[in-house]
Amino acid sequence: MLYLTNCGFHCFIPRVGEALNIKVSDIDFQRKLIFLRMTKKCKQCLIPFGDELALNT
Repeated sequence: MLYLTNCGFHCFIPRVGEALNIKVSDIDFQRKLIFLRMTKKCKQCLIPFGDELALNT
């Protein structure tokens, strides 16, 4: 969780289960988005991330 916070999750921090289920294929580095397949409310959502994570590709 600390890693995700340091990588740009300033306005949204996923729950531990959501963060653990993120796969590399869920990350779009060009558009700087992470696709969460299943949230607590059983919904899918796109989460933007900061430049710090995008630059590490």
